[in-house]
Amino acid sequence: MSYIGKNPKVKTVVLDDVNVAVQTNPVAGSHKLVNRNGVFNVLDSTGVESALGGGATTVKVSQVAHGFTVGKVFYASGSNTYSLAKADAANTAEVVGIVSKVITVDSFEMTTAGLVTGLSGLTANEVYYLSASTAGAITATEPTTIGYISKPIGIAASSTSLVVTPSRGSVVGGVNARTALTLANNATNDIQSVAAYDAGELTGWVSIAATTPLKFYVSAPFAKNGAATDWNIATSYMGDTPPVGFSISITSAGLIQLAMPSITGFASASINYALNAPAVGATFPLSIDAAAITTGTVAAARLPDISARKILGDTSGTAVPAGYVGETVTASFDTGGTAVGTANVFINMTSISLTAGTWLITSQVVINSNSNATQAFSVAVSENSANTTTDHTAGVNQLAVDTYGISGSNPKLPVALQYLKSSNSSKTIYFKVKCDNLNGRYYSGQILAIRIA
Repeated sequence: MSYIGKNPKVKTVVLDDVNVAVQTNPVAGSHKLVNRNGVFNVLDSTGVESALGGGATTVKVSQVAHGFTVGKVFYASGSNTYSLAKADAANTAEVVGIVSKVITVDSFEMTTAGLVTGLSGLTANEVYYLSASTAGAITATEPTTIGYISKPIGIAASSTSLVVTPSRGSVVGGVNARTALTLANNATNDIQSVAAYDAGELTGWVSIAATTPLKFYVSAPFAKNGAATDWNIATSYMGDTPPVGFSISITSAGLIQLAMPSITGFASASINYALNAPAVGATFPLSIDAAAITTGTVAAARLPDISARKILGDTSGTAVPAGYVGETVTASFDTGGTAVGTANVFINMTSISLTAGTWLITSQVVINSNSNATQAFSVAVSENSANTTTDHTAGVNQLAVDTYGISGSNPKLPVALQYLKSSNSSKTIYFKVKCDNLNGRYYSGQILAIRIA
C-alpha cells in the first residue's frame, strides 16, 4: 500500500488488486481498506467490515453470549438486547437485522440493509421470508397460516449471498381470509364484532338478488375514540349504487351492523368481506366462514376454549338443523287408559325414525294398576316391531328394557327409560310397554331422541 500526494491531510490510497483474507484491525479512530475480490470494504477498529460507498448498513452489537451465527435474523427483545425472530406472532416478527459476522461470543455484526455474504443453500433471485417454524431462519416459502406474519427479508444474489431489503410485514389473512354472511331483507344484520381492535377496516362486496339486482364494493374503516367509549366508522362504495336506506354502522360496543331496506322483489342478499386490523399477532380473532375451510390445520391456541365446559350454546330459539349435534326427534301418544289386552305381551305405543349417528333416547309412559294387586309393568325401546316374548329377550333385538312393580286401588305412576344408540345407518326405534296382568292400563307417553354426535 502506498500514499501519493504532498498534502499529508489529503491522501490517495492505492491498494494492490489482491484478495486480503485476514486483516489486523486498525487502531481506534482509524480505518483500513480491504480488497474482497475487487470490491473495497472498510474495516474499522472494532472489526466491523462494510462495503465502501455504503453497500451495506452494518452495526457492531455487544451482547453477552448471544449464541448467534451468520445468517440468523433477529428482533429487539429488550434494551440493546436481541432475540431470534419468528413469523408466528407479530411481536417476534419485527426484524431489525441479520447477523453478517460473528466477532466474538459476546459481539456480532448486524446488517440492516445491503449485501450479506457467507450464507449457503440459497437460490439466486428468490425472495426469502422470515420463517414461522424455525426461530432466526429465512425461507423461500411465504407463511400462509392465518394470523402469521409474511415478512420479506431480502432477495438472494447467489447461493451464498442475500441482498437485505427492509420491508413491512403483513398479517396473513388480514386481506385474504373471507367471511360470507346472508343478509335479511328490511332488517338490521349483525356483521362483525371488532371490540378486540383499536382500529381497522372492513372491505368486501354486497350482492343483492331482486327485481333490480345489485352488486357493489364496500370499504369501511373504523376506529375506537380516544376515551375508548365509542366507535367511528366511515363507508364508501364502488359499483352499483346501494339502495336507498342501505347503511353500515357500528355500535358503542364495537359491533358492525348492516341495515338492509325493504327491496322490491327481494330474493336473497349476502356480504363477502375480510377484516384487516393492524398489529394483530397470535391472538388474531378473525371470523372465518367454516364452509370455506377445505384443507389444512388450525393451531390449538386459535380454537375456542372448551375447558371448564365453555362450549357456547345456541340461544336463537330455533330448531337445530337435521344432522347437527342437538337435533331432536320426538313422538308422543295419549290413549286415555288403554287396557293391556294380552298379559305379558309388548304393545307398540309409538316409534321414531333416526338417521345415522349417536343418539340419546329417552322414553316415558304413565301406567295404572287399576286394581289392588301388585302388577309388573315393563317398558322397552327396540329396533324390532314384533312383540312376542322372545323378540325382547336380552340380546335379541332389545335395546333397553326395565320393569316396575305397582299396586294400590288406582295409583298412576310415570315410568321412564333411557338409552344411548350409535348406528352408521338409519333406524326405526319402537317404544313398547307390557303388563303381567290384564287389569293394567297405559295412559300418555313420549319418546325423545337427541343427537349427541
